[in-house]
Amino acid sequence: MKLYTQNVDFNPMSSYCIRGLQLASVTETVDLGILIDTRLRFDKHVCNIVHKAHQRAALIKRCFRTKEANVLMKAFTVYVRPLLEYCSPVWNPQYVCHISNIESVQRRYTKHLTGLRNNTYITRLSKLNDDSLELKRLKSDFAPVYCIVHGLTILDCSQFFTLSK
Repeated sequence: MKLYTQNVDFNPMSSYCIRGLQLASVTETVDLGILIDTRLRFDKHVCNIVHKAHQRAALIKRCFRTKEANVLMKAFTVYVRPLLEYCSPVWNPQYVCHISNIESVQRRYTKHLTGLRNNTYITRLSKLNDDSLELKRLKSDFAPVYCIVHGLTILDCSQFFTLSK
């Protein structure tokens, strides 16, 4: 298949044709469930997942009869966190506002757990033996690095890193 363009450069505002048929121009697209815009930003994706996660967290609070913090936190881990962590290495938030929005889901959820209301977010997490979502993303980013450095993959460490003594 041959790609024909009207302009030589690949400007997103240009029109592109394949075999004489003009391709539709879009400002955003979904690939593997991740919403990406023409500037390769994930603002709308973050807003969408935060909104869905708040909805699921509220549903857990309404549907579960138990008020035990450990049980409700396990439900959060099973039903809400996958929304907030799916493909996070691809869309990993760099802006403080995105990080704060994502964290707000867990922050609000833990605040309503029995016996934790008057504690700070960090204290609530330590009492629940859990980490912040930001720290979880950071750990998941470092896991492949650890595997490469310690020879647990077929990748050559020297191609990616220069280790100091």
